[in-house]
Amino acid sequence: MLVNRMHLGTTTPPTLISITLNPDLVVLGKPDKFTVSGNLDSDITETTQYIFYVDVKTNKSIVDGYHGPICKGTECPIKAKTPFSTNANIPTPQKLPNPYIISVAIVESPALLGCVQTIVGDVGNVHDVKLRPENRISIANLKIDQVHAGRFLLCRVISKCIKLNALSTIIEDPESEVERIFLYNWVQSSAIPIGTKLAIKNPYYKIGMDLRTMIRSDNSSELLVIKNDNKLNKEVKWFTDLSESKENKNKCEQSSDDFRLRGNDYFNSNNFKEAIDEYSSGIRLEPHNVKLLANREEAFLRLNQFGNALADVENVLKREPDHIKAGIRKGKALCGLKRYQDAIITIQNVHKRMQDNPHNNIILRKQLKYAKMLDNESWNGQYNYISIVDEFYEKAKVKKSDGNWICEHGSRLDHADYLIDDIEIRLVRGGKGRGWFTKCDIPEHTLLMVSKAFGLVYNNEASSIISLDFLYRTMSKPADSELVTRIAHKLMAEPYLC
Repeated sequence: MLVNRMHLGTTTPPTLISITLNPDLVVLGKPDKFTVSGNLDSDITETTQYIFYVDVKTNKSIVDGYHGPICKGTECPIKAKTPFSTNANIPTPQKLPNPYIISVAIVESPALLGCVQTIVGDVGNVHDVKLRPENRISIANLKIDQVHAGRFLLCRVISKCIKLNALSTIIEDPESEVERIFLYNWVQSSAIPIGTKLAIKNPYYKIGMDLRTMIRSDNSSELLVIKNDNKLNKEVKWFTDLSESKENKNKCEQSSDDFRLRGNDYFNSNNFKEAIDEYSSGIRLEPHNVKLLANREEAFLRLNQFGNALADVENVLKREPDHIKAGIRKGKALCGLKRYQDAIITIQNVHKRMQDNPHNNIILRKQLKYAKMLDNESWNGQYNYISIVDEFYEKAKVKKSDGNWICEHGSRLDHADYLIDDIEIRLVRGGKGRGWFTKCDIPEHTLLMVSKAFGLVYNNEASSIISLDFLYRTMSKPADSELVTRIAHKLMAEPYLC
């Protein structure tokens, strides 16, 4: 009989529960009996018990798992601090990694009341590896859902790195096989330059959440940078020479216009991030290229990166003061930055120069009307609520399905923030954060504040994965996790928003 207990890593006294697995030896494809017991700080009413089979390297569920009530009918409620015990017969998957983790979470949405994890299998699977040719494994020989203990993968970086939760990039091995790699807990402050050779000990090969294969490494001590004087460089021959490859030669020979055209292709397919990368590569060759700057500013606007867009707009107007599109985009960027008065002045100045262009005049009149509406909302708190509801309905194309409202494309309304002058927001004494303080008596039904969300995600835009935070005892819905990711991307792209 296997019993495991775990404390939650919180500053409050941790909730302790235990899990018993009977029998110890898990038989794949056959039911196993689990017993979960303990006592919680909260009453148990509709609390749900979750049991997951979890991979030891990723800490992500590899099957749907089991969930069910701890108590039923007259058994409920179970008062706080009262011992409880519940059993479940769980079908075991046909295949499990070795080792794997069984995680149990006691959840009363959205709170995680208690949790425990136990490792089943060969915990000593991961160990140090000698960098000898006989211990090297190629990408072609990696097996899915397996930690290749005692082996190392020799590779080199062939793509720029992206850093979010993990540092991710594309690598190739000496046989010229290519794969994605995700490095968690990477301690270096900077990305890994293209061409850097790496040795990854005990490489773990798996299917990612996007259903594509990937290599994952969680331990930074298992990743070594191979320097030029390392013996491996003499003992292992590479199929291609990265420094002299045709692809890199061609890239060096490309002109700024090549990058612009490729960026336009990405832009036309609504891949604005890649478009920005291509335009930026061209701008590095020609920092004052107006076409590239103008194209990139529009791509920034499409991603609501208004500060970056404004910087490019100013660059364009410095070189071509009569650049009409840049003038129009400046008005949009200023509105996005909530500088409504500056936006109105900018649009009016462009409008004066565009009297002989009927099409642009229509665009500018709409933009001017919109900027004045935002300015009025911001200063006076005057919102046309009926119009806003109509706008939401039109943008969202809302329809009823299975009792839920679904926004096919996501309705994101753009209206100004507002704070009444009779309210002050400041820090509360005693370290209790910020609070509202009135300067005078405020009549009933007075609009106090309007604040637009920094980020917005609809349920249909997120994956179906639930995130359990064992540190803070919380459970995140799929849309919450997606929102955190999007906000992180936004702050990375626009650090001045922090």
